[in-house]
Amino acid sequence: MARNLIPSDATIKAVRAGDSRKRLTDGDGLYLLMFVKGGAHGWRFDYSFHGRRKTLSFGIYPDTSLALARRKADAARQLVAEDIDPSQKRKAEKESFVQARVADERPARSLSPTSS
Repeated sequence: MARNLIPSDATIKAVRAGDSRKRLTDGDGLYLLMFVKGGAHGWRFDYSFHGRRKTLSFGIYPDTSLALARRKADAARQLVAEDIDPSQKRKAEKESFVQARVADERPARSLSPTSS
């Protein structure tokens, strides 16, 4: 499938309010959803996992550049190729981060590891 269909950041910067396009497609599942969150553009990646269509969000442009969105999409494609759901992996990483932070905060609050 075609990739890197958005030539550069200049193409994205040239989009103005009132543009009728809903998305700019970069190919192979990666696209920029136009005018979400009050005018910003959001990176999205569509993929199939075990026959189900799924979508990941990669951030808001320009905080997440075209190059960074492509790297994130490549990483997600690699996970799918390894039969790992990128969405589930992201959720598991977030949960382990939250648990680690809570564990670090317990001694600071003088709570035992088993108290709730």
